[in-house]
Amino acid sequence: MNVCANDRGIVSEQVSKRYRVSLVLKTVTFEAPQGEVTLLGGRNGAGKTTWLRIALGMARPTAGRVLFAASGIDAVRSAAAIVPD
Repeated sequence: MNVCANDRGIVSEQVSKRYRVSLVLKTVTFEAPQGEVTLLGGRNGAGKTTWLRIALGMARPTAGRVLFAASGIDAVRSAAAIVPD
């Protein structure tokens, strides 16, 4: 588990994912402040689900990393919600 040194919430640093020859997620970098709601929006195939799978530990990134505040991945997993459209 990767933990932030402070309470920045979730930090995505240059996260990329490749399946064989297909680059499906390209250098996603952002911060989601702790205690706030963050929306991942975009078109179908933009990489939202892939990023979530990486963040929740269900897939490994090809490059980059996702860091969590001191509460850790278990707290994030229990508070995560996915609302399909």
